[in-house]
Amino acid sequence: MLDSFSEGSFLLQGDGTRTNETSIVSPFVTTRTTDAWGNGTWSVTLPPDSGVLTYVVAEILAGQGGTRFAMGIEYINTSGGWSFLGYDALVFDFTSVTGEGLLEIFVNDQDFGAMVRRSVAAPGLLVYPLEDLAASDLGALSRMSVRVIPQSETFSFSLNEITVVPEPSILMMLLSVAFVFCGRRVRRSET
Repeated sequence: MLDSFSEGSFLLQGDGTRTNETSIVSPFVTTRTTDAWGNGTWSVTLPPDSGVLTYVVAEILAGQGGTRFAMGIEYINTSGGWSFLGYDALVFDFTSVTGEGLLEIFVNDQDFGAMVRRSVAAPGLLVYPLEDLAASDLGALSRMSVRVIPQSETFSFSLNEITVVPEPSILMMLLSVAFVFCGRRVRRSET
């Protein structure tokens, strides 16, 4: 587990506080800094002991789209670096999504042009393979930034957790998902 969102609580808003730093319990990192920016009506909330981070963009004012409007989470380990060696992917558990956004992940001094973006447009598990980080060394990470950029006029999501999947487990997870979808298809055809 990278982040269960069970530590800390905050409310960030366009017309108020825009950043929060929280100590977290994780085998990888010790600190989560959440921030958001953009000219419009938006909020990022983490109610106490909820385990759910919610980002809501109700209005983006003219000329403020693109990367000038986003929510970011930065992870560091204050005791030093950490390693993702032996791990295959980051998995984001989105419990709800309205509209469309882009998810970007940066590690260390990663080349911005080599970054692979993922669409956030539906609830469920979003699997981000660690090979897409374009990091020169997954064994010596000093920081990781996750950024979500709205791509529609209104956008919202609720994020339950971020996990790190060991190498053999990603195959099992994908097989499990395929089995569930095949089972649903068989049941539908029987009715």
